[in-house]
Amino acid sequence: GKVKLNSMDQEIEVNIVPLPNFVREQMKKRSPVSENACMDGYCLNLFLRAVGQKNRLNLARETILSAIKAAFEEGAADLVQLNMDYCREPDRGLTRLAPVVQAIKKEFSTFVALRGFPTKDKQTLDKVYAAGIDLLNLPLEGFVGFAKKDDVISPPLVYGALEYAAEIFPPGTVWTELLLEPSPIDSLKDKIDYLTEKGILPLLKLIAPDTVTEEYLHHAIEAAHYLEKSVQN
Repeated sequence: GKVKLNSMDQEIEVNIVPLPNFVREQMKKRSPVSENACMDGYCLNLFLRAVGQKNRLNLARETILSAIKAAFEEGAADLVQLNMDYCREPDRGLTRLAPVVQAIKKEFSTFVALRGFPTKDKQTLDKVYAAGIDLLNLPLEGFVGFAKKDDVISPPLVYGALEYAAEIFPPGTVWTELLLEPSPIDSLKDKIDYLTEKGILPLLKLIAPDTVTEEYLHHAIEAAHYLEKSVQN
């Protein structure tokens, strides 16, 4: 089916993408995959975390491979993103992902992205790259200020991890996330300039107010144009 969206006095017709069958089947039963997977376009997102005293992954390797196979065979996805939840250990649990990533790359010809918390042990990022991760996203905002007791995700920690990763990953494959708040974007521009100069690609996350004003939309457009120019330079 189709729906029409209204924005700034303009009407846009968009298509509704049907829910993939493999997702529909998982939703019929309560399973680890149904609770830890979603689609973003043609990208299969899997949400992982370390659980129990031994900090094992919440999804077994075989379960992950099976979910990817079902999505790929249906044609619902051709990309994979692993989203690693908070882990207190210095490597943020990323070391546990290495065998999983290697298994994915061995069985499927696909692009694997990783979104997670910045590691305290930067050498872990070498292992992540060696395992076969194609794209690394360490959000600068969204995780900053996140704390579990004395473990605070500070801006210097994130910047340090991003800059180290940019030295070992190919150009354009180290990303971060910046919040676009309903306020002037001068400070946002400074962050964009700093990150792009370091070879880090910032993504803009919209924090929409209760009522989307024309001023906020103009801020979003201005920020998007500035980001585009900064990346091109």
